Amino acid sequence: MKGDIAVEADWQALLYGISDTLLLVSEDGLIRWTNGKSDMLGYTEKALLNQSVNILLPESLRTRHTDWLKGYFKNPSQRMMADGRQFRARTHQGNIIEVNIELTPITFEGALHVLVTLRESHQDTYLHNKLLHAERLLKDSQAIAKLGTWDWDISDGSLQWSDQIYTMFGISKQDFGASYDAFLQFVHPDDRHKLEAAVEAAMEKDRPYAVNHRIIRADGTIRHIAERARLYRDGNGTPVRMLGTAQDITDDYLQKQQLEQANQQIHQHQQQLQQLAYYDGLTGLPNRNFFIKHLDERIAAADSPAKPFALLYLDIDGFKEINDSQGHDEGDNILQELAKRIIGIIPDDTLVARLGGDEFAVLLDDDIDASAERILSELKLQKHYGNFSVRLSASLGIALYPQDGDTALELLKKADIAMYAAKKYGKSTIRHYDPAIAARQVDRLQRISDLEKAVAEQQFEVHYQPKLSTRRSHALHVEALVRWHHPSEGYIAPTAFISIAEETGMIVDIGDQVLTAACKLIANQRKSGAPALRVAVNLSVQQLYDANLLKRFEDILSRHGVHASELEFEVTESAFINNVDAAKGVLSALKSAGASIAVDDFGTGYSSLSYLAKLPIDTVKIDRAFVQGVPSDSDNATLCKAIASLAHSLRMSVVAEGVETKQQASFLSGLDCDQLQGYYFAKPMCESDLLDYVNSGDWQQVTLD
Repeated sequence: MKGDIAVEADWQALLYGISDTLLLVSEDGLIRWTNGKSDMLGYTEKALLNQSVNILLPESLRTRHTDWLKGYFKNPSQRMMADGRQFRARTHQGNIIEVNIELTPITFEGALHVLVTLRESHQDTYLHNKLLHAERLLKDSQAIAKLGTWDWDISDGSLQWSDQIYTMFGISKQDFGASYDAFLQFVHPDDRHKLEAAVEAAMEKDRPYAVNHRIIRADGTIRHIAERARLYRDGNGTPVRMLGTAQDITDDYLQKQQLEQANQQIHQHQQQLQQLAYYDGLTGLPNRNFFIKHLDERIAAADSPAKPFALLYLDIDGFKEINDSQGHDEGDNILQELAKRIIGIIPDDTLVARLGGDEFAVLLDDDIDASAERILSELKLQKHYGNFSVRLSASLGIALYPQDGDTALELLKKADIAMYAAKKYGKSTIRHYDPAIAARQVDRLQRISDLEKAVAEQQFEVHYQPKLSTRRSHALHVEALVRWHHPSEGYIAPTAFISIAEETGMIVDIGDQVLTAACKLIANQRKSGAPALRVAVNLSVQQLYDANLLKRFEDILSRHGVHASELEFEVTESAFINNVDAAKGVLSALKSAGASIAVDDFGTGYSSLSYLAKLPIDTVKIDRAFVQGVPSDSDNATLCKAIASLAHSLRMSVVAEGVETKQQASFLSGLDCDQLQGYYFAKPMCESDLLDYVNSGDWQQVTLD
């Protein structure tokens, strides 16, 4: 197509039918005509006309291309596509594609032009598409990983970010100054120095850096960034460029923080569990578990021969009275005060523990007895509550290592035994462990076991001791006294088991058995037509405050057809001295049913006058301790006279027990005692002997001749 071109319809149809892109470019570099096949360039035909051909070139080639085009028009020639010529074209979207190019010089409208034929290179298109795909994958991957890249031109200060970094910072490209200083404005003020120091170190030492820092986004939120970078230098060693990555690690950071907080909470919980497991929550002292653990460890680490030490076991006397009368809050206050007192008088490195309740333990290496005395002295105190006060003290047992035991539990056991011995022998005292104490403890445990069996098998017998009237009487008054007939030991005295029965609560069952036997005796005596019997039955502390006492007694009496008026209940002063009001309710109910109430062992150990008028008492029994020695013992004689006079003035009858001589009987009869009881008249006897005694009639009148 050299020479003039006649633009006719047939030629136009032919040119527009060619699939390649045809461009007619004038000498001044403008596109004068195109066949419209420019899809691969992203332009419409109209958009290309009269535009510089440089818009189809990468910016880096445009200046050189202008010079090249001038040279071409000076020496135009056919340059065939078959020559393998390729060209990098820039699309309307800014993408760079590889095309094959063919140049043909032609004359158009009287002027020299060049016809440019462009054909997309299929191989390059494939690679280009792969590149685009890789770019998309990279972009998506960076978005998923919240990872972006940056390029800092150190020479001019410009900074280029990938799209993901803009997303991290919450800004658009238009809002960013594209410089290192602009970037620093986003860095948290507290982290800028750390980041700048990392950059300076990289430039000085020519090595990559890695630093975590915070940024403040445009919306004010804080994100945590992990930044990595490498420095590049020119041929002269001057830093010219730094390439790096920035990753949003906020989620990981928060998860790490949460994990650390969780670990801290777990550690705190472990410490709390440790505190609960090994320390007393009330006093803050080590508890029993800690004490035993420490003691075992100390014994295990002891040299041979072992260095002796002492275990002190303390129990607080009088604490129960405060706890029962003032409540557990006041009891807790007392325990805290006692713990401070113990700590305050022993060396700082001494182990003190609260074993439970009102029991404490102390480990001492030396000065044992003197330290124990100081502790006892420090724990003697008196607490005032309104119109009464309670005295506190401590009973203290001591076990020595290794002579009394070579394990923690054995030492605790021995010290505990010694402590109970101290409590038994007067309280506020110190006792060292003695094997004899342990032997007595074993005997006591055996006695408890035998007593339990005795209750279950009803090994108890009831003997009766007459109480003879100093006046004519138609009914014989007797006191029911329990006897234990042990299968192998024979009869066991009440003094050997009554206290144990009271401590263990078995006295309630024993009392029911005694009452049952007394009711059977009364009923049988009535059926036989013999003189009537009035039986006195002892009532223990545990029975008196048993909530089911009245119901059980009512059932027993009803079962045997016995009326309460045929019974008398004897209660010692100690049974009600601490709770007069509660005792009054029970005794009043028994008296309302028809029973008589007697105070046994009157005047022993307590000031007894105040409650005589408060309680529904019918009879006062003068204790045998006052009867002994009368009438020659003037003091006892005076006491007996006073008791008899006081009781009669309150319209109560008087019984003197423990009468063993004629002189005693004569003296007490002269005091106008209503009944006398003792070996002088009759010993306790079994039921069959009692019936013979009743039938004899001797009991109807006391004979002092």
